[in-house]
Amino acid sequence: MFPRLGLFAESLLVGLLTALAALLVVPALAAVAAGCSVLRESRTGPAGAALFAVRLREALRAGPPVLLLPPAAAALLLVGYGAAGAGLPGAQAWSVAAAVAVVAAAAALLRMAACWRPGMGWRDAARAGADRITGDLHGSALVVLAVVAAAVVCTAVPVMAPLVLGQVLLAGAAVEVRAEEGEAARASGRGIDGSAGRG
Repeated sequence: MFPRLGLFAESLLVGLLTALAALLVVPALAAVAAGCSVLRESRTGPAGAALFAVRLREALRAGPPVLLLPPAAAALLLVGYGAAGAGLPGAQAWSVAAAVAVVAAAAALLRMAACWRPGMGWRDAARAGADRITGDLHGSALVVLAVVAAAVVCTAVPVMAPLVLGQVLLAGAAVEVRAEEGEAARASGRGIDGSAGRG
């Protein structure tokens, strides 16, 4: 009866599960990929903790090297804020640059995680994410805005972070679904044009 409210509730649940899975930082990217996958699949079936656990296991098996990217981004942000706190020359500029770099990295990783599918390796997911970033600039801008809005909310009210995370995952999944549907529509249009041309 209330599909939008149901999707909102599912995004909150998935956000909490993702936050719990990402507490160790290293599996954060796999948790985000699993969360985006579950929210995408919620369009056609129920989403829940069991499905999230299955997708998380599959994402962790996709390959370990790329899972170190979130800790690297967190370290960059900590170095920036540490430099600003120490009062070093140019520390304020470095802190701003680090924050911008982390936002850009978070948005790029979110697009890559949203492109991941069960059975896909991280190399293929990274390639698909890069294609999405450059080929869907409008969607990439929306993802950046979602990350910035989440950062502002979490900075003001840190306790909201797990709940806000669900909305960020929903944004990543929605942008990916939108890109997929756009590709399908263009492919369908080319097919119609091609068949009309042959006739």
